[in-house]
Amino acid sequence: MAGTARPAHDRSLPLNGLEVLRLITDRLERDEPADAEDIEIVLSFFGEFTHQCPDERVSTLLRELDRCFRTGECSGFVSASRAYTDSLMKVLETDHVIRAEATVRPTLRRLEAKYIAPHCI
Repeated sequence: MAGTARPAHDRSLPLNGLEVLRLITDRLERDEPADAEDIEIVLSFFGEFTHQCPDERVSTLLRELDRCFRTGECSGFVSASRAYTDSLMKVLETDHVIRAEATVRPTLRRLEAKYIAPHCI
């Protein structure tokens, strides 16, 4: 008897966003520049679907990350970013479905390339 196939859960978009956030966070941790507009884009992207996470800690960490960004607390931003990334990764490792708007994919790819090749900043 053949088993019923479950539809694949596409985690590539949230993972791409997390990679961009990690690259930005790495730069900030090294006291290197990152464009505030890029950070706004990434935080807005995560804000569109974080509320779908079953773990309320993910939403709390995103709010903390946003607060640190708005108040210029670089070390707080780095800490909140690492904790947010870890928490969201745990959600993505489960079968919980998170729906993210695919239209942002080209923007995330552009930002990833920008922060991988920092001479573009």
